[in-house]
Amino acid sequence: MHRGATRESGQGDDGTLYIAMEFLEGESLREALSRRGALPLPEVAEVLQQAGRGVDAACSYAKDRTRAQRRRGLRRALKR
Repeated sequence: MHRGATRESGQGDDGTLYIAMEFLEGESLREALSRRGALPLPEVAEVLQQAGRGVDAACSYAKDRTRAQRRRGLRRALKR
């Protein structure tokens, strides 16, 4: 699995928050699971830690938004 580095973040003219990240080549988690099957527990823990750090970073960018706006943004991010 890999980590991306945030390059820029901000708010668009329409109020939409955004985070621009480095594009990294490699396979997605879905592709890794299809190719390898179940992952060993330590690797699962690492993936979950990375996802948690991403959610934490996204939430920190959105502190000035309403709870409903943060929830919509989080839901949208987790769907990807």
